Amino acid sequence: MRNYYDALGLSRQSNTHDIVDTINSLPHEQIAEEGDLQAVMQNDDWRTHYQRVHLQYEAIAATLNSPAMNGAENSHSWDKRVVEFEPAQDTLDR
Repeated sequence: MRNYYDALGLSRQSNTHDIVDTINSLPHEQIAEEGDLQAVMQNDDWRTHYQRVHLQYEAIAATLNSPAMNGAENSHSWDKRVVEFEPAQDTLDR
């Protein structure tokens, strides 16, 4: 799953106006490279679903980074699936 918010340089809390403005400012080539970014992010229903799934992937990535998960079996290869959603190390509250 692509992290469209990262591709746009926006946060998940960005409003529709900011998302549309950012997409409209992208070169056509970049939009084409991102696949269905434009269709997903400009449709309110699709974006709502994407936001929920995006949140789930972030939660899985955070769990995988938890010290409690060291040595746990990763039978679904989540570490490979969530690579784009891993939280930045310098943003974690300690």
